Amino acid sequence: MLDEPTASLDPDIADKVRKLVRRIQKERSPAILYTSHNMRDIEEVCDRVLFLHKGEILTEGTPEQIVAHFDEEDLENVFIKVARGHENPVENPPA
Repeated sequence: MLDEPTASLDPDIADKVRKLVRRIQKERSPAILYTSHNMRDIEEVCDRVLFLHKGEILTEGTPEQIVAHFDEEDLENVFIKVARGHENPVENPPA
């Protein structure tokens, strides 16, 4: 379990952490639970994504499925849309 592994890191070190995680994934294929508010981390490292709010799964899928479903450019824009209540993802989950 990695909980906010790049929080408070400068961009160079955060990039190195993401690359390390990806290398470990490729070499060992472990199951990793990666929690973060940094959507760049999520897009680069995770192959499945869950958005949680108060213990409820709001939406889940691959980063690409979620971005396409919400018609956004990236997960950060999806996060903002959902957090601000502009979309109810529970009623409209990704395909």
